[in-house]
Amino acid sequence: MKTVIRKAVDEKGVLIPRPILVQGGMDGSEVELIVDNESIVVRKPQNMVRAGWAQTSQALAQSGDDQLVWPEFANEADKDVEW
Repeated sequence: MKTVIRKAVDEKGVLIPRPILVQGGMDGSEVELIVDNESIVVRKPQNMVRAGWAQTSQALAQSGDDQLVWPEFANEADKDVEW
């Protein structure tokens, strides 16, 4: 599909037809723009697996609820391992 780059105030933009956004699973969501090999790529943001992990673990530590779930579950083989 070809389209035209349009001027909008001080920016420029491209209108993407809704069926294409729906087909790409991006209808009504955030998108990520990257430049790759002289091409502009529009894609879904990649899930950051540990996003917010540091803040959540700090809150957990401050609440005092960061104890081991199975404290008696030790690995007997670890005593022979040299670190």
